[in-house]
Amino acid sequence: PADTFVPLGAGYTIGADDRFQRTQRATMAAIGLSYSFDGFTASLGHEVFNMRTTFQTVDGGADSDDLPSSMRLRGNHTIAGLEYEMDSFKAKLIYGQAGGDLRKAARAKNADGKRIGQGHQVGLSVQGSFDDITVTAFAAQGFDSITRGGLGMTYDLGGGATLMTGISQSGVNKRAGVDRPTTRADFGLAFSF
Repeated sequence: PADTFVPLGAGYTIGADDRFQRTQRATMAAIGLSYSFDGFTASLGHEVFNMRTTFQTVDGGADSDDLPSSMRLRGNHTIAGLEYEMDSFKAKLIYGQAGGDLRKAARAKNADGKRIGQGHQVGLSVQGSFDDITVTAFAAQGFDSITRGGLGMTYDLGGGATLMTGISQSGVNKRAGVDRPTTRADFGLAFSF
């Protein structure tokens, strides 16, 4: 079977500080398609955004010469995925490609003239269930060129209670000023009634 979804959105916000008033107008649209066959699910999606920000100085705040009158950001993101599920095993691979101003921001250069990130992202996750235990592992690299990975486990205690634990690590990107990896771990109980 195939599924298609088409979400649309628009937004309007006003913000202010002691220097200027900021008005933002944003429009977003996305379309996606998925198709399942023989345990596989292939998906493809595309989203676009258009955001315009206008600035107006506040009395006693910044001079008008210090601020642009308006700023516009336009970008898009195309993402493809492939998932396979068989019995108690599941694996998923995704790849996303940025365009427009989103790609420019991801591939911006630092003070040394080196690119901070990249215009694409990729991720892989694997999950397996054995009796009351489910184990999940993932690895991903985002637009910021930082590699992340993690391992998690859940154990069904029965009666709506589940024991959950996991650990994840985020790598480094010295070009973006991230010099040390970050490791996080959690442990807890979840209840459903």
